[in-house]
Amino acid sequence: MLVEKEVPMSMIILDIDHLQIYNQSYDRIKGDDCIKKLLILSKKFY
Repeated sequence: MLVEKEVPMSMIILDIDHLQIYNQSYDRIKGDDCIKKLLILSKKFY
């Protein structure tokens, strides 16, 4: 559908070091919150 409408699309792939350890130490919900905060921060640069 994006091709038909000629809508630009981009993708960002983040490799977050030690996220598994963070999830195990705090819990998965805190890990999800960490990812959300990183995405919000990344929007400032793109």
